[in-house]
Amino acid sequence: MREKVIFFVIMGLLFSTCKKKSIAEEGGIVLKYEIMLDDVVEIQCEAMARDMKNELKDRTGEIWVSFESKQPLFAYSTDRRPVDPRFTFHFSQESDMLLVDVGFRKHFKGGAEEVSRDSSNKSITFTLTDDYIKSGKAAASAQVKEIIGRRLDLLDINNVTISASGTDLVIELPAIEVDQLDRVKSIIGQGAKLEFMVVDDAGSKVFQEWTSKVVPDASIILQRETNVVGMGIDSYYLESVSTGAKTGKMKLIEYLKDKEIPPDHVIRLSQTAPDPTGGQSEKWRTWYLWKEAPLKGDYIADASVAIDSYSKKPYVSLQFDKTGADLFEKITGENVKKRLAIVLDDEVTSAPLIQEKIGGGRAQITLPGNKDLATITKEANDLTLALKSGALPVPIMQTSLQVIAKKK
Repeated sequence: MREKVIFFVIMGLLFSTCKKKSIAEEGGIVLKYEIMLDDVVEIQCEAMARDMKNELKDRTGEIWVSFESKQPLFAYSTDRRPVDPRFTFHFSQESDMLLVDVGFRKHFKGGAEEVSRDSSNKSITFTLTDDYIKSGKAAASAQVKEIIGRRLDLLDINNVTISASGTDLVIELPAIEVDQLDRVKSIIGQGAKLEFMVVDDAGSKVFQEWTSKVVPDASIILQRETNVVGMGIDSYYLESVSTGAKTGKMKLIEYLKDKEIPPDHVIRLSQTAPDPTGGQSEKWRTWYLWKEAPLKGDYIADASVAIDSYSKKPYVSLQFDKTGADLFEKITGENVKKRLAIVLDDEVTSAPLIQEKIGGGRAQITLPGNKDLATITKEANDLTLALKSGALPVPIMQTSLQVIAKKK
């Protein structure tokens, strides 16, 4: 009996010692974010349309898909449009519409429903089901919480509490220094969305066509790269220099935001010439890319910081898993003499020319910007951490920061 009493006393002491004190008692920092869950609908629409097209492939002619919730060319544009879960299949011949029958609709019943069909226009419109959207948003919210938890674990920050409910994300941190807090916020908010996308240099003449019709601001210049891939193909792009309060990036976004491009293409930007003085005169340019990203960061097995033997600057070295390595070899083999853009959070970091099929499953990310060695090393380390923990499924936006003093 005496031994039992001693045991429970010891367990009680251990429990009271290990019991986590609240942030109200110990003080700390509360960060609140909005999870941009409406972006889930656009992702779900594209995924569902792709699956449905694959179900019909080899049995129909060409199918073109349009989305009611089409967003601006740039994901980071503030000109967001209302979310619409509808998408439409446009068939090349009316008889192909008959393949969307009872069996086909039953196969996708849990995710999408037919809304209407128009024989004269050879089109069928579908909408995502409410349950499918609801489950997608719940999964994205849970995934955001899990990924941020992994990032904070890798930062070795203890006594962290993370809660996610709907679009609300709350992170409670212990009291930390300002510099460390800035780094934590940067890593929490980084999307770390990595995509490998093929450059459509031949199609980039669209920039030439636009500028011939609507002359842009004088600070936006049409540039041409002659015989860029060694096959007699010229590539066009728009370039802008930052001046005053407006960055070159924002000038390009404003010029391009109302432009229409085919649904199988996207435009992305990159910083080409940083201001050596640290000012605002850096240059930005456009890239015309095929929208499909056949390889993404989901297949990263490892990421590490390495030093370039020529420039002596750090870069992020990537090792893909078996599936990713096979995809990388396939992509490079099918696109020899084309450029492959490495796109991080919707910005092109580099676009090397593919000279031959590449095996081994290795790639690298060169960090843009004319920064000192310490800053580049820090950014490379932070990016490595974010890539290892996984990409956020949707963006998050900080809404508040509260500092709580320790209870006396």
